[in-house]
Amino acid sequence: MYESYKQRNEIEVMFDSYKNYLDADVSYMQNRYVMKVWLFVNFLAMIAYCKLCERLRQAGSLSEYSPKNIIELSKAIYKMKIRSIWRRL
Repeated sequence: MYESYKQRNEIEVMFDSYKNYLDADVSYMQNRYVMKVWLFVNFLAMIAYCKLCERLRQAGSLSEYSPKNIIELSKAIYKMKIRSIWRRL
């Protein structure tokens, strides 16, 4: 019973992050097809967020980092091709 309750809490936390951090609770869509694509992309984003959370849990880093921290850190990573060589900046 405890495991079921714990999973329920994790799901609520995921949806909370979905709405608050990913700003996916408002669509602003006016076209039915665009809305379908928007839903699909947000579904993929939620899957990626859950996988990131699971990898952090498996690595034992969830107490140090949150998925939000990792996303913020990864925004600063860029790759550029300079003279036929890919470089990370």
